[in-house]
Amino acid sequence: MSRLQAALVGIFVLLFVARALDIGRRYNHTFDEPTQIASGLELWQYGTFVLHDDAPPLAKLLVSAPAYLAGVRLDAPPERAGWKKAHTLLYRSGRYWFVLRSARAVNTVVGALLVILLAWTAASAWGGWAGVAAACAAGFSPGVVSAASIANSDVLGVLSLLVTLLAFRRLLRRGDLAGAALFALALAAALVSKLSALPFLAFALPVMAAFIARRQVWAALRHPLAFSRAHAAVIAAIVVIVPFAIWAAYGFHLAPPVGELQATTLAQALRPRAPWLASLVGHLWSVPLPLGGFARGVGVAYNIARLGHPAYFMGEYSLHGWPTYFLVTLLLKVPLGFLAAVLASTVLAVRRRGTAEGREVLLWLCTCAAILASVSRAGINAGHRHVLVVEALFALVAAGGIAVGLGSESRRGRLAGAVITAALLLGAAASLRAHPDALGYTNLLAGRDPDWWFVDSNLDWGQDLERLRKELAARGISDEIHFAYFGAAEPERHGIRFRDLAPGERATGWIAVSVHYLRGMRDSGVGSLPDRERREGYAWLLREVPVARIGTSIRLYHLAGSEAQAHDRR
Repeated sequence: MSRLQAALVGIFVLLFVARALDIGRRYNHTFDEPTQIASGLELWQYGTFVLHDDAPPLAKLLVSAPAYLAGVRLDAPPERAGWKKAHTLLYRSGRYWFVLRSARAVNTVVGALLVILLAWTAASAWGGWAGVAAACAAGFSPGVVSAASIANSDVLGVLSLLVTLLAFRRLLRRGDLAGAALFALALAAALVSKLSALPFLAFALPVMAAFIARRQVWAALRHPLAFSRAHAAVIAAIVVIVPFAIWAAYGFHLAPPVGELQATTLAQALRPRAPWLASLVGHLWSVPLPLGGFARGVGVAYNIARLGHPAYFMGEYSLHGWPTYFLVTLLLKVPLGFLAAVLASTVLAVRRRGTAEGREVLLWLCTCAAILASVSRAGINAGHRHVLVVEALFALVAAGGIAVGLGSESRRGRLAGAVITAALLLGAAASLRAHPDALGYTNLLAGRDPDWWFVDSNLDWGQDLERLRKELAARGISDEIHFAYFGAAEPERHGIRFRDLAPGERATGWIAVSVHYLRGMRDSGVGSLPDRERREGYAWLLREVPVARIGTSIRLYHLAGSEAQAHDRR
């Protein structure tokens, strides 16, 4: 990579950091952030991992580290699922903005490392200009920018997953002990960053292995014992390092691998066929074990998926999601220019599949397809952020397409490379134009009301209270408003005087409603969909034109008494 190319990558990284920090400065805390920070403080302060054990600890440790080093402490050891107390931590600390912004700044650094790694990966595969293109695509990716501006596990999950994929590719090509150790550490980091790494890698690694080492994979399947003997040291290194590194992330803490209710349920299911095993399992909830915290987290996550996570999608409600959900979020939450670049790169790579450059593009495309396949039947459809890794990998696909096109000897190929470059720049411009709404970004295909398609963290994570306060102040509104707010924050702490707007209540005057509630998702929870009263409780406002849209998450209305009466007649 030349100095000019490295300088351009540096500029894109700096722009990325500036945008992420600016967004982090504007948003109040989103739904998950207090729990992430408090859970990390619990591990730093008490060496336990109880509060939020269904999500792994690595990101929590990182985002809570600045607050812990600055002397912020929990009042007492938290209880399991004590999220309400966690939500008040930011306010009780007396340093609300410091705790929140410092935690977010950690993820901004992680996001910058992700952009740099994508640029390096592209440059290594296709040359310096491909690295510049990847930095541009990733640096302006709305999903990546959003993840780097919020204190949760999403961006670290993407970074650790990418490192794992790259380490696995290196291991396939070299097969050495050092590569095995690197892969094992990366795999452990991915698993203690985000549990979705389990299905992602279960689908993606076999695809990558078949793509890179077809003959070796076939030989391993035909002669597994011979393969195991030949690679015994590599396999042993992975088997030893992965669980040890995972346990280290939990502070070598001993914990029961299941809760009491889980243990009882499992024991009852096993008792007819294996009474002795049922008796053993029934007591596991009281037996602290190594890796118990990780095992329990996997069990809780599985139980949430089994019971169902409430979701809204194109006017429908479900606890177990839809096969097309994440395909639609990709179609609507990635800039059209980026999508066009990926599509053109796919066509170009297929035509140039006989070259090493073309096959490399196809490798990352197949990896994206494998990850999407792993979530097609996922029970949790809670936002595009759960497949953020696909949006990040699109940067490699587009960069590879540009390199393949511009490096072509044919005029048509070079023209295709130029078109992909232009599409990439248009996508970057669209992303920049939407600033600071990276979290709720949607492209033109989503239309004027993207909340018809989806809500939740796609658009509304409770992030726009500060902007609502400023809007009310700009309009000279100091009286109490009617407000139906979805989020973890406390509106009165952000200078908003309000009374709760109940479902079905026909209020007059100034009314603000979160789009999550407008689309009928109030009072939903794990294993529970909103009833008809909640689903239709705010639908009457959808027929009104809001006087202002506050970010992507809140709509502000002003209704006179006559308008409310007209609604009653309808």
